[in-house]
Amino acid sequence: VYPISANGFEYGKNYAWQVEGFYENTSTGKSEIRTFHCVNPFSTAEEGSEIWSFGTGGKVRCSPAIALDGSVICGSDDGYVYSLDSRGNELWRYPAGGKVYTVAIGPSGSIYATCDSGILCLDPSGFLLWQNSTMGPVLACPLVLPSGRLYAGSPDGGFYSLEILSGEIVDSLNTENPVYLPASADSEESIYFASGNVCISVTDNEDGFIEEWSYQISKDFSGGPVIAGEHLYAAAGRKILCLELDGETFWSSTLPSRIHTGPVVSSEGSVYAGTSSGNIYAVESATASNSGVIPAGAAVTSTVALDVTGSLFFGCDDGYLRCFSPSGFNLWEFETGGAIHSSPVIGIDGTIYFGSDDQCIYAVAGSGAGPMTDGWPQFCKNSTNNGFIETEAEDQ
Repeated sequence: VYPISANGFEYGKNYAWQVEGFYENTSTGKSEIRTFHCVNPFSTAEEGSEIWSFGTGGKVRCSPAIALDGSVICGSDDGYVYSLDSRGNELWRYPAGGKVYTVAIGPSGSIYATCDSGILCLDPSGFLLWQNSTMGPVLACPLVLPSGRLYAGSPDGGFYSLEILSGEIVDSLNTENPVYLPASADSEESIYFASGNVCISVTDNEDGFIEEWSYQISKDFSGGPVIAGEHLYAAAGRKILCLELDGETFWSSTLPSRIHTGPVVSSEGSVYAGTSSGNIYAVESATASNSGVIPAGAAVTSTVALDVTGSLFFGCDDGYLRCFSPSGFNLWEFETGGAIHSSPVIGIDGTIYFGSDDQCIYAVAGSGAGPMTDGWPQFCKNSTNNGFIETEAEDQ
């Protein structure tokens, strides 16, 4: 603790710090902002062990999101959106009117969920602000931008722009193919999404959607596009694709088996994708060379999540959540009672949150390392499930 007269750290609270260097009263640069969660060293759970589990009335295929107050938000096939505290106690639940597929947290703390009855918006206390059912079922995780718009695709082939305060549809784009995957956006609010076997880039202004480019391949996309640096990464069939932001191909890498999950990109530039063969492959973003294989042992059915040490967390269809080191060493595995399609998210204290087909939401102890912040390290980039790339100024 600095200065020595400052209050001591309190268990259960989050802290942040940054170092700035000076030479002759001129700043020579700042470190990145580091965060940590203060825990009681005498009550920490063993790595890979269950901290808590919460039973719902249906399969949990939704990837949890962590709200601004630290609560865990998750949906279930039982038709409810749940809010749980850090100990797994239920804070509230909301009946969404059908299976809940995704949840995301907006910049203001509002909660957005997609379900069989469209998209709904809840305040942090679980009160319904609006619901839009005119789009029909929505499976793709919504994208919320600072401009005040929400974007999501639908199996009906439409890609929609909604006003986040009212939920009214502002504009739509007919893509002619179902949209099942979440969109992403860069700091200029250029939007990228996949519709069937086509990757599309659009901008949105007062005149509506403007399609900038489209990129078509032979197979439907199974993951992406995600943004890391100046490139887009996506998966389709057995291929990992790397595209320039203008839609030109930078490289394409073919893996030995079909890719089940969306790609993630580490801060070091490794691109990871899980496959039906039970392996996770690492491809170097700069060279497209295959840099490693992680033998998961079963088909990988959830998007990988990376912590700051580079450790990989992912779910498989045999019901195990597994943790591997970047070098491919199996650190631990945690068994559930069903296949895991819910992509894990990592809390600031290293806790791993995910759901299982056994109808439970789980919190499992990690190493204490929080989520990786650079690159695109987990489903929809971060623990809020909102795939927007902030500028440095906005991030601060």
